[in-house]
Amino acid sequence: MLKKLLITLRYGESKVKTYLIGVIVLLIVGFVLLVMGISGKSLIFLGTGAVLLIAGLLVMFSFSFVDIDVDLDKKIQKKEPKKEAKKKEKKEER
Repeated sequence: MLKKLLITLRYGESKVKTYLIGVIVLLIVGFVLLVMGISGKSLIFLGTGAVLLIAGLLVMFSFSFVDIDVDLDKKIQKKEPKKEAKKKEKKEER
């Protein structure tokens, strides 16, 4: 699951990246507010943290990953020739 998440964040579309980052931030903020509410005995922080945490979990579990076979080697090879071409240009300029 974590591997799929990392691959999606690296190679996925921008809408999917925004969605995943938003869910991660929602869960972190919910957890922090929940801890602040418990330690500070503030019902507002506790309630807000619980609502955000539950909402984040619901959104996270409603999202489904679709397995698409992506050949990462081809993506890496496409990037490498550009780097090599830039290196050659720099060498020629000297």
